[in-house]
Amino acid sequence: MRRVHAPLMPDAVHAGDRSFSWQELVDLSSARKVRTALDRQEVARILPGRYCSRPHLDAFVVRAHASSSASVGSITGLAALFIAGAEGRAPWRIDLALPDARRAPRADWLTGIRTPRLPPAFEWRGCRVALPEYAAIHLWARGTPTRPSERDRRVGVILSALQSGVTTSERLTAAMEHTPRIRDRRGLEQVLDGFAAGAESFLEFEGLTTTFAGRVFARFIRQHVVHARGRVYRLDMYDPATRTAVELDGGTFHAAGEQRERDDRRDADLATLGIQTVRLPYKAVVHQPAWCRETVLAVLRARERQAAA
Repeated sequence: MRRVHAPLMPDAVHAGDRSFSWQELVDLSSARKVRTALDRQEVARILPGRYCSRPHLDAFVVRAHASSSASVGSITGLAALFIAGAEGRAPWRIDLALPDARRAPRADWLTGIRTPRLPPAFEWRGCRVALPEYAAIHLWARGTPTRPSERDRRVGVILSALQSGVTTSERLTAAMEHTPRIRDRRGLEQVLDGFAAGAESFLEFEGLTTTFAGRVFARFIRQHVVHARGRVYRLDMYDPATRTAVELDGGTFHAAGEQRERDDRRDADLATLGIQTVRLPYKAVVHQPAWCRETVLAVLRARERQAAA
């Protein structure tokens, strides 16, 4: 039968919300207890010179604290945007902005981003975290523009940061002006242009800039707000001439079940105003843009004929 030992480290260590240096652990207990706690796997080394309670070894907050404490850098990229509230799920990988001459501590979940000067930062749970607009720039510049799935993800995260108010177009533009070298700067400028035109998600950005780009679709109003049967609805694309709404359904948010029922109720409420809704699935918008364009144009022609009859 395996013997269960009483904890050697105090509750502050096992709370699981930060990392500790060796000296901090010694000050909280003793060198002998720290060595024994390591042998018993009560605590573990998370980075060179940084330790934590072993059950919390993979916790985002602990890894963030360790990476910030083990270097002179600031957490940036997707991790910083998550901390600021632009991303709903903590990422596994953490990006660390570092001066050009410094290297990030070695870990499979930690990546160093070298920069001539550290970005402005704020403090979060003992960590230095880049301001969201600089974190967005680092997220964008770190990616591979030719890898579609990676580009889609970056576009969506930055639009989410803008839509939620975590940062603003003005602050992001100012940060870009203070960052002389940005990989694919033009691509990031296009994201800002798309947001200004009404795109609040990757799918809406794709629809605006690719699938439904061009003069023939300029008749649509993006993000049109309408009241129907006591509810307020925001339409992705709305053609007032034919009262046609086009909804771009992202797979994450338009799954079967409860959301499907809400979509059906929405479409029914809009129908009482004479508004017909055309729903286009994510895969079609991204991978079958010609079919989407032809479908929408065919609906517009049919609605125009009905109005003229």
